[in-house]
Amino acid sequence: MVAACKSIYGLGTPAPRITIVIAAKRHHMRFYQEENQQNPAPGTVVDRGVTSQLLWEFYLQAHRPLAGTARPTHYVVVVDNIFNKLNDNLLGTRTKSDILYSITQALSYCVGRATTATSVLRTGLLGR
Repeated sequence: MVAACKSIYGLGTPAPRITIVIAAKRHHMRFYQEENQQNPAPGTVVDRGVTSQLLWEFYLQAHRPLAGTARPTHYVVVVDNIFNKLNDNLLGTRTKSDILYSITQALSYCVGRATTATSVLRTGLLGR
């Protein structure tokens, strides 16, 4: 990707910053609300307790399931050249993770064929 950016933009122009996030649905993790054992609300993020401390990974329940138990999407950030270079003074009370979670949740609504959020982003399915 770096070589492709250099060939397109040339050597004098800085290459664009890239963040690569892998999304997976093939796992056995399920989450429930404590008080009523129901599916979590759309937009719920789990990034502690069941995730690795060595990786930037999180689970996002972006949609409300049509039936049954929801399976959140597992996201792992493998390359980050955007969020780690953000200026902390510009973030206010939000963290860099919060911004990535918000963008990921917002992109789940950008599917032309669906009127609600989808579980996996369509941009994430381009490599399938």
